[in-house]
Amino acid sequence: MHLMDIASLSTNLAQDRLAERVGSKVLLMALGSARIEGASLQRLLASAQTVSDPRLGTRLDTSA
Repeated sequence: MHLMDIASLSTNLAQDRLAERVGSKVLLMALGSARIEGASLQRLLASAQTVSDPRLGTRLDTSA
């Protein structure tokens, strides 16, 4: 192997490792955001009131 080939392989390996670490961090950030959004959605659904009138929303007035 030539010295340039070893240097090139070393550079490529370092870049691949960096790309993998960055990808993992971005994935962790997305997972954290999804957990926060999921918790917010659960709180929103828990605070929603149920409709007591079963007929509410069953008719649509199309004449305006």
